[in-house]
Amino acid sequence: MKPLLVGIAMATGMLAASPASPVTGFVQSVSADEITIVVDSQLLTLRADDKTSVWKGALFHDLTPLRAGDAVKVRFRSDFFGRLIATEIEARVRFTCTVRANLLSRLELAHASASQYSVVDITPATRFAISPLQIEPDDEIEVVGWDTGNGRVEAERISVYNLDAPVSRNR
Repeated sequence: MKPLLVGIAMATGMLAASPASPVTGFVQSVSADEITIVVDSQLLTLRADDKTSVWKGALFHDLTPLRAGDAVKVRFRSDFFGRLIATEIEARVRFTCTVRANLLSRLELAHASASQYSVVDITPATRFAISPLQIEPDDEIEVVGWDTGNGRVEAERISVYNLDAPVSRNR
């Protein structure tokens, strides 16, 4: 892997992406004020400042919760000198929980000590093995997604555990 230079990033459109279009990759290394992630087989090094926010189970204003191998979604900007500054970093999370309510665009979760999350947001990109309309209260689910803060996760994938065995559903 070769370091990703600003010129290469501009040529590939990476820097042209708006802050609403984050890059996704895996942490290769992290220090007190710098993170290097692998994006499409290229290395991208970003600096962190006092305005950088990191969501990984809670809000942090430093890089301490991140580890090599973590999957991350990063929004960034360029400073006056052309250095890339991370503005927001979301870490991928995976957990199991019980559904309290299915509100179609989001699932509200029953409060369980195993999960610190209370809402799972469903987007058009969320993958399901079944129709999301079939998810009911008390269903046990596994969620893989992005910690967006405030007890919320943007779901990338949702699996329903208790549908593996025959279940009678009278509707």
